[in-house]
Amino acid sequence: MNSDAIIDFFSGISGAAVSVYVGQPLDTIKTKLQTFPNRYKNFFDCGKQIFQQDGMRGLYAGTLPSLLANTAENGILFMAYGQCQNFIAFLRNRPDNDQLTTVDNMAAGSLAAAFSSVALCPTELVKCRIQTLKEMQTMNSLSMESQMTKKVSPIDITRDIIRKEGFRGLFRGLTTTLARECPGYGCFFGGYELSRSILIHENQKKGDIGFIKTWISGGMAGICFWLIMFPIDAIKSRIQVFKPTVTFPKYTLQIIRNEGFLALYTGLLPTLIRTFVATGALFITYEHPVISSYSVLGGASILALNCTDNLLITAGHQNFQLFSIKQIDHSTQVSMLCDFRATQQQPALPRHALQPKDVSWNRRYEHKFATTNSTIGCLYIWDATRLSVTDQLPVHNGIINRIQFHPTNPDLLLTASQDGYGKLIDLRIDNTERVAKSFRHSSAEAFRDIDINPSATDKFAAVISDQHSVPIWDFRLHHQPVYSVSTRDRVSYILWNPHEPSWLATGGIGSHDRTIR
Repeated sequence: MNSDAIIDFFSGISGAAVSVYVGQPLDTIKTKLQTFPNRYKNFFDCGKQIFQQDGMRGLYAGTLPSLLANTAENGILFMAYGQCQNFIAFLRNRPDNDQLTTVDNMAAGSLAAAFSSVALCPTELVKCRIQTLKEMQTMNSLSMESQMTKKVSPIDITRDIIRKEGFRGLFRGLTTTLARECPGYGCFFGGYELSRSILIHENQKKGDIGFIKTWISGGMAGICFWLIMFPIDAIKSRIQVFKPTVTFPKYTLQIIRNEGFLALYTGLLPTLIRTFVATGALFITYEHPVISSYSVLGGASILALNCTDNLLITAGHQNFQLFSIKQIDHSTQVSMLCDFRATQQQPALPRHALQPKDVSWNRRYEHKFATTNSTIGCLYIWDATRLSVTDQLPVHNGIINRIQFHPTNPDLLLTASQDGYGKLIDLRIDNTERVAKSFRHSSAEAFRDIDINPSATDKFAAVISDQHSVPIWDFRLHHQPVYSVSTRDRVSYILWNPHEPSWLATGGIGSHDRTIR
């Protein structure tokens, strides 16, 4: 099994878990309406009765088997779908999966559904039995009707099925499940890929359409599935609950003869509402999985991502590594480019230079970053392309606690030091320190943290040791802060809101972290 298949498998599982918790109440209503269409007036009446009798717990009946069913089904489905796409691309002589047509993707989806149906059938059988348990007990159809007040678990239902019908009983409705899943998921994936094709801009890749359009495409995929496959699903639910002895075609004709064809569409409304929301959430989670993990040597206290999100530095007292980040298909691949502490390319650097206390990437040049160390007040400018230091600047007499490149001027760098100074470094100045301006608080205490306002870039906030306030400086008036904001506790960290220039978040040793406006 290749890595793409594994990634698709776990992405499908995580997406399924999200979709179950989002859509389970509507799925419960759908199952009851399909199985007992004459007991409830409509969708709202069914939901109201369930809530009045059993509360939210009733609406989430069957969540555990539903969770098992959906995670098993979607994990296998999405894993198989990726592999089936590869197979179809091979048969059709396509260079990659992005070149597949809507019909090609429909074929891949139908083929993948055959694999997932085997995992889905037993768990969905148990789910349907649990969701309709109260109605079935009323009809005295289960052996447990004498214990109506007893809580019945998915395990109890499973044991009862195996005891009465054998292991094969767990696969009751497999034929109808296959009849629903194979053509249904052809429409499902075909609808999804077609929707994405419609929503992309010219020269844009499908994977770059963003969250909202991905959600809409996923919702349309679910609607395509259920509009076509809903009658088969209704028959499947009844077969799994009522256990008829006649064949699938005869049972279908029996329902149509007794209740009319529209009976097979009872419960369609909650299904369409549920599927648009839940399937959108499924594809959001599938298309945007959590970044892949990578073992970091020695642990890290600093993570710094560059301006183009393709390079990552992890650093700490015993760690200094550079990673590349690449988007491949639906996954994010992380690989180590350099372990600076292990490389022999820095013979002139002292050991403490490879123990960064802070790291800051240049906001314009993606391969340029700066570091400080935990022993002396020296600043190091690095080139990630050459994996080497391009400049060493002895700018402070104490440890530099924090550094930050200016958001709009790539030649400016702000520092905060234990020596009681904050300094603005201009890399264009031709001298040893390259200090353009110095900042000092009236208390003469150490600068612990600094943050330049990303919207009003002529201002920055600072954290001063043992102070119950946050001073705000203006680069143009550097002799003293333009004002200070009082805080309840001593502040340790600050962060400006990137979208609202007047909001500043603070964090301290006390329990009163807050946002200041």
